[in-house]
Amino acid sequence: IIDEVARCGDPDILEAFARVLSTQGTEEAAAHATRLRARRAGAAPDAARRRVLAVDDSTAMLAFYKSVLPGLGFSTVTAENGQDAWDILDGSDCFDLIVADMNMPVMDGIELTRLVRGDMAHADTPILMATTESAGEQVELAQRAGVTGFLKKPFTVEALRSELSRILP
Repeated sequence: IIDEVARCGDPDILEAFARVLSTQGTEEAAAHATRLRARRAGAAPDAARRRVLAVDDSTAMLAFYKSVLPGLGFSTVTAENGQDAWDILDGSDCFDLIVADMNMPVMDGIELTRLVRGDMAHADTPILMATTESAGEQVELAQRAGVTGFLKKPFTVEALRSELSRILP
């Protein structure tokens, strides 16, 4: 698990694990804590990272984004549905990218996309739609709403990295 934590790259997570390890009182735990703190020192500070708003009603997907995106150089804010995401955006938070599930309760990804595209402060924010939908009708609706790209669930870290590289040069 220490290797996975070290790979995540999120400075806050690295420090939290290092703190816990430091209290264990063994040489091995102290060595792991030192390694994680060294990794944290080399991690990009949040201010230098690109910001992603990840929106999904699946706690597993939100955990995936929070564990993977920091390792790809992104700080991540999560929301469980489009309405929560819109509330975050309406609070004037700016993001470099929004990754949204297409089908969510309260407000789906298509409606969120429409709101974002209609708001001058966020209209140019790229939106990556993650979906299990393959019906052309749904994809067409999302495209008309203004999504920038698609990821078909389930997807790999490499597929996410590739799409992020395409959308954010």
